[in-house]
Amino acid sequence: MAAPFSKGERVNQERQAGAMPLDEVRQWSFDKSVNIPTLLTLVALLAGCLGSGFGLYLSFDRRISSLEDRTNHIEKDQSEQKSDNKEQLKAINEKLDRLLYDRAGVRPETRGWTK
Repeated sequence: MAAPFSKGERVNQERQAGAMPLDEVRQWSFDKSVNIPTLLTLVALLAGCLGSGFGLYLSFDRRISSLEDRTNHIEKDQSEQKSDNKEQLKAINEKLDRLLYDRAGVRPETRGWTK
């Protein structure tokens, strides 16, 4: 009784004997059927990707609205600060005018005190 050969040794023996052409030995074959678990996995991945994309879209809407609210608040604060600055500048100008007017050389009653 001869010892059994492995598949690779048997193919080599047949190819050497001329029984099997070289093209048939190197030919690949794929199983074109689709398994149900593979199909379910693909459907689950697609659903997960779509769900994540939709969730990101909804969160962007919330983020944008919160940024708009913050921007409006900042603009309001800046306009209030501008009006406060204008009021302070007016008060400073009034004080400066009063100081300039109160100099001894400018007032008619104290004009004679200065040379």
